[in-house]
Amino acid sequence: MMEPKYISFNNYFKYIDLLGTQKKLRRKDELIRPLTLICDNILNMDLYLDCHPNNELLKLKKLISVPKRQKETLKSLRLKSVNCYSFMRKSSRVGQNISLQELYINCCDGLHKSDWLTLASSFTHLNRFYFIYKDNRYSRNFITKILVKTNANLRNIDISLYPITPFDIFSTILNYCTKITELTLHNSSPAQVIAIFNNNFNELRRFSFDCVEISSDSLREFFKGWIRCCKGGGGNKKLRGLRILNKQIPLLELMGDYHFKVIEKYGIQLDYYFDLFPSLLINRIWCKAIISLLWELIIDQEYCPDHELRKKALCIRTYIYIIFSIEIIITQKRLENLLIIGGTYLDRDLLLRANISQKVH
Repeated sequence: MMEPKYISFNNYFKYIDLLGTQKKLRRKDELIRPLTLICDNILNMDLYLDCHPNNELLKLKKLISVPKRQKETLKSLRLKSVNCYSFMRKSSRVGQNISLQELYINCCDGLHKSDWLTLASSFTHLNRFYFIYKDNRYSRNFITKILVKTNANLRNIDISLYPITPFDIFSTILNYCTKITELTLHNSSPAQVIAIFNNNFNELRRFSFDCVEISSDSLREFFKGWIRCCKGGGGNKKLRGLRILNKQIPLLELMGDYHFKVIEKYGIQLDYYFDLFPSLLINRIWCKAIISLLWELIIDQEYCPDHELRKKALCIRTYIYIIFSIEIIITQKRLENLLIIGGTYLDRDLLLRANISQKVH
């Protein structure tokens, strides 16, 4: 028997709106109604409604309640910009959705409603859970209920909350989700990052988080802590990757001479990859040829106070800002590679002093 095909509703609703604008349909629900009738065999559901529910969309209550009916078929549910306030108004008992393995929720409102909280408790076999919200109006109870119910099977968690991952959600991850292999926590505090490394996540392979600062002291403390952890026989011996995304980089603080001394002391190979030149992988920072090219690209009439150039300021630190990331790959008990992707503010003198060689990617 042929498996049901993947159904995406994004283009479907755009088509409905287009026909409604052109007045080719007397009622938009002429297309919406048959759609709700075929929702009995879906494996993967991707629903994107970038609008508030109107009269037509309210008729999709059956569509939104698909996870309640398809307890043995639905494998993946992805919801983006879905306003849930008007859906599923009456609370009803929900069984276990034993088939759902992936749940992706991006900027959906109304998840604190009673029916959605009940639905959260039904996801008992989730393998991957992604939750993204760009302001502070999300439902903490909805997230914690999912984490508590799915802790035995959950392997991949990706949570991005504003302004920071709250204590109750973070504590739930520490106490219940000890079998995860990949963890991503955007907007994490330094204390939360330290707690992850001190916790007993024996299966963790990759941990990703945002940070505000990568100083030479923080690198040194991380390396020292990892060595102590391994010598003691505990900790994350199986950790394979650490990816740090930095969006607010202090001047002259990232990857200076002190950083290189710390990295060389612990015998870590360092490669630098610059986004403007995707075909090149450059040892240390940049080769001199690329530096010269950057000087030509970054010519501005603005005044650069650091270099006292009032006509043309050739200052990379002032005019280049690129989000970077650090990925530390760990095999067994020894750090083997520190990979930095992207760029940041770097002052002119540091670039010219760097002893750099180039190699082709």
